[in-house]
Amino acid sequence: RADHKWAVLFNASILALHGRNYTSSYESMATCVQNSPIYYRRPRCWLRMAEACIGLFAEQKRQKDNSACCPFSTVEEDGEPVAIVLQDFEQADFTVPPNFSEIRLGSEEDMQLIVKQPLLRAESCLEIALKFWEAGAMPPDADGIESARCSMAYLKLEQQDFETALELSKLILDSSSQKTTQEQPSSTTAEQPPPPTLQEKMRAKRRATAC
Repeated sequence: RADHKWAVLFNASILALHGRNYTSSYESMATCVQNSPIYYRRPRCWLRMAEACIGLFAEQKRQKDNSACCPFSTVEEDGEPVAIVLQDFEQADFTVPPNFSEIRLGSEEDMQLIVKQPLLRAESCLEIALKFWEAGAMPPDADGIESARCSMAYLKLEQQDFETALELSKLILDSSSQKTTQEQPSSTTAEQPPPPTLQEKMRAKRRATAC
């Protein structure tokens, strides 16, 4: 049985995530996962922590874009502009600290880490979530796995690992097409006749009365 205080933290994290309070959402879920073996084994808890980190990164990126100067520069020849160059943007930092595996989830050090390197922690959380699902230790969760793969594909794009991002995207599309195929009725199923019209019902009734 889960301790009530961890259930409260879990629900608080979900509410904060929906409210786009990503730091609070991560801290609540991380504390829950760190201290409760039950929540630790739930892949969706790790997925929500990753989503909070990605949301925090997107928020930071949006603030930088809004405060930055024009992201374009012009190339001129003889005083005339001949081209426009997109300036380089700051890439996410995926450098793994030496003590990364020893950092307690939700600790002060961990909270400082997600502010500086939110996608690094997001990647770690997604790897754990997918490992739980792929090990078959938890019930099948096609939607959860698809969300985790989609988030991981985004991280790989930020890392400029385009090959892995493409492989993950193909897995998502393949699983979606299989899901659609399973939901469609089989072509071998006998078609049901259409319901009789009012005229047909009246004719059948007249024939029955005549007999």
